[in-house]
Amino acid sequence: MITASQRFSPKKGNTPQEVGRTVGSGVVRAVNARELHGFLSIGKVFAAWIQERIALYGFVENQDFVVVSDSGNNPKGGRPSRDYHITLDMAKELAMVERNEKGKQARQYFIECERRLLKSTPRSLNPYLKLSS
Repeated sequence: MITASQRFSPKKGNTPQEVGRTVGSGVVRAVNARELHGFLSIGKVFAAWIQERIALYGFVENQDFVVVSDSGNNPKGGRPSRDYHITLDMAKELAMVERNEKGKQARQYFIECERRLLKSTPRSLNPYLKLSS
């Protein structure tokens, strides 16, 4: 289960801040989905966007994300905000499926990461090179 003990404030235009989160008996790297939403320049309201993506891609609470509610701490009144702390795998998938310029940048970034990894992997350990031999 992912547990959350910190809140973040969204930083529009900056990359989301990474933190450690406990999942079951281990710690995973995670980011605040609200920050990812801002970074990706999504035109849709955050709550609608994240709920739609969770349903569409089958993400699982306490495995892929945790909901953090800030109940009782809303100085302007109204409903308390809900943040989603998501694993890096979930963040990567969300960034890559976004159909805008930032989503394209994310896809190109991950493709380049894979290229560099494959280039630096010894030939004997690289499954792609074994297939072509």
